[in-house]
Amino acid sequence: MKNKVRELYIKGYSAREIAEKLQKSEGSIKMFINRNFKDFKKVHEEQKKIREGLKKLNKFEFIKAKYIEGYNAKEIATILDESHGHIRNYISQNLKKYSFEHRKARDLNKNIKKVVRSMNNSFMSDASLLKQNRQSFKYDKNYNIEFDEETRSARPDDVPKKFYRRNSIM
Repeated sequence: MKNKVRELYIKGYSAREIAEKLQKSEGSIKMFINRNFKDFKKVHEEQKKIREGLKKLNKFEFIKAKYIEGYNAKEIATILDESHGHIRNYISQNLKKYSFEHRKARDLNKNIKKVVRSMNNSFMSDASLLKQNRQSFKYDKNYNIEFDEETRSARPDDVPKKFYRRNSIM
């Protein structure tokens, strides 16, 4: 166990990560590290910085790949559970040269969704879909009918998210 802890500590893993990997308590791992590996503290800090840098690099590569695939900043932020502004700033500062590929992929994705939607509507209209699948929809606060993602999980791309009322009652 001593060798495993030393190996992971030198690689830059925190005491919590080591404890999770070895299924030991975090407190005992911290105490073990403080008693036995004081000499490796500088190496540990350097490797920790390198690991954090690689995580950031992987995240930025992911942002770049998704941006080129046609995702916008808000969609990427949702995937990464990050701030929309942070992603938007990164894109505007670092990925301007990929804007042509981004717009091209975005238009292609938009056209694909449009074709799929029109193809599906040629077989069944939105009104017929609503009549056949009423259990999948609920009313919102304005009495519009919207897809119930809480009980029905993910909404398919070809199913409308919301049906708006035509006549409003005042």
